Amino acid sequence: MEKVFEEEKAYLNYTQEQLSNSIATQEKEMLEIPKRYNNVLQGDTFLVEDLMSSAATKLYVLKLSRDCPYFGRIDFCSKGSAKPTKIYIGKTTVMDNGKQVITDWRSPICSLYYDGEIGDVSYESISGKVEGELQLKRQIIIRNGELVEAFDTGLVSDDDLIQPYLKVNADDKMKTIIASIQKEQNVIIRKPFIDNIIVQGVAGSGKTSVALHRIAYLLYNFKDKIKSNQFLIIGPNKYFLDYISTILPELDTESVSQQTYFNLIVNCLGEKISLEKVDNKKESFAEQFKTSIEYKNALDAFINEYINFGIVDNGFCIDGEEVFSADEIRKRIISTFNKLPNYEIAYTYFVEKFKNDIDDIYEKLNAKYRSIYMSLPKTDPNRRIAIEKSTELNKLLREKGTKLLKDYFTKLKLRSTDIYKIFILNAEKYLPNLSEAEIQQLQQETLGTLKKRKVSFNDLPALMHIQHLIYGTNLDYKNVVIDEAQDYGLFHFYALKEVLPYSCFSIYGDLAQSINSCGQIKDWHDVIDKIFNGNCELLNLKKSYRTTIQITENANKILQQLNLSLAEPVIRKGQDVSFSESSKDIDYKVSKIAEWTEKGYKSIAIICKDDKEANKVFNELKDKNINANRITDENSQYSGGISVLTCKQSKGLEFDAVMLNDASTNMYSINSKEDMHLLYVACTRALHELDILYSKKPCEIFAQYTTNNLGNTQKVKTKK
Repeated sequence: MEKVFEEEKAYLNYTQEQLSNSIATQEKEMLEIPKRYNNVLQGDTFLVEDLMSSAATKLYVLKLSRDCPYFGRIDFCSKGSAKPTKIYIGKTTVMDNGKQVITDWRSPICSLYYDGEIGDVSYESISGKVEGELQLKRQIIIRNGELVEAFDTGLVSDDDLIQPYLKVNADDKMKTIIASIQKEQNVIIRKPFIDNIIVQGVAGSGKTSVALHRIAYLLYNFKDKIKSNQFLIIGPNKYFLDYISTILPELDTESVSQQTYFNLIVNCLGEKISLEKVDNKKESFAEQFKTSIEYKNALDAFINEYINFGIVDNGFCIDGEEVFSADEIRKRIISTFNKLPNYEIAYTYFVEKFKNDIDDIYEKLNAKYRSIYMSLPKTDPNRRIAIEKSTELNKLLREKGTKLLKDYFTKLKLRSTDIYKIFILNAEKYLPNLSEAEIQQLQQETLGTLKKRKVSFNDLPALMHIQHLIYGTNLDYKNVVIDEAQDYGLFHFYALKEVLPYSCFSIYGDLAQSINSCGQIKDWHDVIDKIFNGNCELLNLKKSYRTTIQITENANKILQQLNLSLAEPVIRKGQDVSFSESSKDIDYKVSKIAEWTEKGYKSIAIICKDDKEANKVFNELKDKNINANRITDENSQYSGGISVLTCKQSKGLEFDAVMLNDASTNMYSINSKEDMHLLYVACTRALHELDILYSKKPCEIFAQYTTNNLGNTQKVKTKK
């Protein structure tokens, strides 16, 4: 082993030297780009900015690599070769006069490090299948530019190999996993970019990391077919997107559009609306029904009628007389662009027609005044009035006619939310299968929300559907990544697929973490069959890498209660999950935070069931001079440290240690699926330690930890 260590130490020294050379070269290149291309392309600003951005990303990754230039090595001897090639695998490629010092982890050959075993192997390259022998696979641990350890992986188990990467602390940003990608993760990452996939992964299985690393892989291997600005990541909230924001730059990948489902749709609508919470409507039939395909079908019937009959109720009139009929305006709006209503083209047409026909229009509208003043003697005052009105009409037509036409079309083009209101007001016509009570609930809840210029999350697909069918949408992405997708309904997926018909979708979620009770997916096969017509593959990640064995086994009790597949824990032992009758004891929480901070934990969370409970705990900590962050739905940044948040707000995040603030029987019912889902999310956020607090009696799911259950008291910590 000493010989191996010295060999690898020597190569590290050589690599650091070449890395420094590459950084210097890249810095020089960045200085040359503006001079070179400004002269050639006469100041093509966009090209220069694009080249500078790419160069800056490359430089950023090279500098990051100084602390850990690579993490593994394989010796591969291809068929027909006399000797093997040594390949060191890292974040990015580093060259030395044509020789590859470090190979980018995304290169096809590097899949052997993640998937291959010593012996005969093969991998798929751009030119086809390459066969040969994998003679060595070595894990190399480098910290702060210094070699810590190097050992051949055939001598230890996979769980042992991953241990160094699982014991680290979590901070305010997600970290890359290129050094610890597991075989089942690598299969997903290296799927062809044209595949539609759904990844069902247990909590802590690395779904989000896999999603981001897959983007980096695709951009590296298919750069001639897809660019970074053709990717779209849809995340659950803004602070989650901030949490993952550093991953792609660290993976040598340029900016990728990242939006929430709400922001994506609001940007398409072009309206100022906000999102209303529906916690108080969690059992609402209306909220659940809005996510269904049946609701979509009812909207289709309404939209068809609206386009053909409802777009124009009245023609364009001036001075009480019709200039253009409702029928001719409607036909022009509908027929201008492939049956998709187009108000702008229709407006332009009628403005030109108005200008060209203005004399004829005047003659037509003036006929009533002309008949009066032509039939009366000059001395009749009514004749004078008719002449004055005729003159005013002529002036109105020539000076303000086009403005009146513009005002007419402005009022004609309703906002999508207004069109949605018309549908809701007439819901009984399009939803004959619903009862009177169900229609009333749908109308009261939806109209009440819209009146405040707000919408619920489950109104969003309907609004997108209306916008797309009546006004069109202009989204241009080739690959859409949806994270935390288990809280979507079928209509949510349908609306996305409808506006992005030529995009490939990568969907990541965990049915056990479904915390939106209003219409969420129950079975991924429904999405595969009804949205993708079977053209989508379901993949599974069953192993949890985030939590210790003790935390995973504790969470598995909840999965059993929900009749869902259990998570497979990585063999990483930690402290037992602790239980304390201290949910109302703020001093206990303060002391626990101090204890965890002393251990060096960078991120600590107190997770509550709802906002009311979270606000109370946050204020209590504030009174104790504890500097905590209250994460809310409005947050756009996640800053680590001590956080107070709800189960729903913790979705997608992870922390070194977690206190579940109140897991009492009266807070979480074992008979409520929604409560069990919330509890599962909260219990799977912790990397290293989980402390479950309760008052009087913990939720029945944890009954095995109480003193009344077979005398098992070892896991009970009581403070009264």
